[in-house]
Amino acid sequence: MGGAPFASAGRSGASVVGLPSRPPSTQAEPSSRGSGRQGRSYSGALHLDALNHDRSTECGSKADGMGAGVSGVLKRSVGYARDMPWHQKHSFRDCPWCGLTNTRLTLKAQNLALTTRDGDFRHWAVLGCPSCGGAVLIEHSSPTMTETLAYEVVPKGPDGATSIDHLPEDVERYYSDAIRVLGVGVPDAAAVQLRRTLEAAAAHFSIRERVLMKSIEKLIADGHVTQSFAPVLHHIRAIGNVGAHASDERVDHEAAQRALRFTTQLLRNLFEVPGELKALTVKPKEPLPPAPNGGPA
Repeated sequence: MGGAPFASAGRSGASVVGLPSRPPSTQAEPSSRGSGRQGRSYSGALHLDALNHDRSTECGSKADGMGAGVSGVLKRSVGYARDMPWHQKHSFRDCPWCGLTNTRLTLKAQNLALTTRDGDFRHWAVLGCPSCGGAVLIEHSSPTMTETLAYEVVPKGPDGATSIDHLPEDVERYYSDAIRVLGVGVPDAAAVQLRRTLEAAAAHFSIRERVLMKSIEKLIADGHVTQSFAPVLHHIRAIGNVGAHASDERVDHEAAQRALRFTTQLLRNLFEVPGELKALTVKPKEPLPPAPNGGPA
């Protein structure tokens, strides 16, 4: 079946499978809206009930047609954690489907607790793009955690290669600015923002030397960055210097793109990997939630 690429949600890696752009229409249920008007398809009812299941906690006699069976399946396989403090900040992001930037995705469902084969739980929210209608999954922290975190976004979209978790706010601001200006064709400005990203990253390890070269040397001496990574840091610094000064030498797109890749790898090592390891140590093992209506889980 054809469709848009969709990545699996495992944090250790992603595999691409096919995602149909919409549910296939197989068999229509009888229309309750009068003769000559087509009813929902059964697969359409599945799609609607899956997105809107959080609006209803009942299944069976109060649901009609295929919707009743679908709701029952959802409630037997999905645990509900309605006290999850979902934070709206996770709804503001670029759409990975159509590229609409800095939009607020529409929250359709949250707190979907799915069981792994080891008995752990992963919690998901379903959001939709208000422009193209593309669905986005966000794995978030469990109700037992005090802080609301977003672990994984599926699909990642074209900017997945530069997406980094656990970045401090000021570092993320400079880094995002670099990506933004590079995207509109200003590589000189991107190089300067990448240099500032490096300075801000060093400051989070209490390294605030007046000269960036000294900060780089101290990052290495203190063990935050390996010696083999030193040429990468100096390359980012040098490219930033070229972009910051008026001269005949200019930073082209290829050079800025290479500096961006180096910066991305540096930030993953400094912030994302330690943040993921910390999340593993604080993520609690959760008991199996009770099934709705007192039935078996």
